[in-house]
Amino acid sequence: MDRCSRDQNCGIIPTWDWVRSPNGRTLDELYNINELLSNFKFADGNRDKWACNLFENGGFTVYSLSKLIDEKVLSPNIGAKCTDQVDFLPKKVGLFVWRAKQNRIPVRVELDKRGIDLDSVRCPVCDNDLETVEHIFIHCQFAKDLWLRVFRWWNLSRLPYENMGELFQGCVDSNHPELRSKLWKAIEWVCGYMIWRNRNLTVFQEKKGNSSMTLNELQIKAFEWISRRSQKLNISWSQWLLNPSLFDVYG
Repeated sequence: MDRCSRDQNCGIIPTWDWVRSPNGRTLDELYNINELLSNFKFADGNRDKWACNLFENGGFTVYSLSKLIDEKVLSPNIGAKCTDQVDFLPKKVGLFVWRAKQNRIPVRVELDKRGIDLDSVRCPVCDNDLETVEHIFIHCQFAKDLWLRVFRWWNLSRLPYENMGELFQGCVDSNHPELRSKLWKAIEWVCGYMIWRNRNLTVFQEKKGNSSMTLNELQIKAFEWISRRSQKLNISWSQWLLNPSLFDVYG
């Protein structure tokens, strides 16, 4: 908010200075905050200020508030150790995985439950079933094909996932070295992130991807994120494409 004026009868009259005009559900949020502000009246004097009672002195910055939210949302007590791979991957990926594990991804079935009018609640990618969190990440044909390609890339002879409880755990086999397990968990998370990205491209831009091209994008993106954030791995691109599960040997 750029500034606000006061009116004895109407409370605060905000003047917004947008970098980008709001749209979609943001308009509803803007309407709600305007309604709240319209009923608010400052006390007399110059002691009025905005404060946040989450901080001891009430003062806060956007950075400090954002950091506090991240600490609460990504707490190890919430979301089953969501921060295990923060060093390897951007925070947005960890938050995305936490939301997926908590069934907080806006799939069509969940949107329909919340009264949002949709043309269909079927999967927009394969159209073979209702779009639930489990379907989009595990049972959708695109997801199945991508997971199988990822398994082959890692030389894993395992069966595809059957439910969300098996996904995003990072377990390769019963005797997996620690580094290999961390790398695999990172790959799982990036794969889920790419599956959701493909879904959104299908819905909002009508661009249906294929699993082969998505695997190439996953390999590039994961290599970029992990190599930039890891202080211990000496990752080469050729080794990465050959078999990233061998980095315990390479190291």
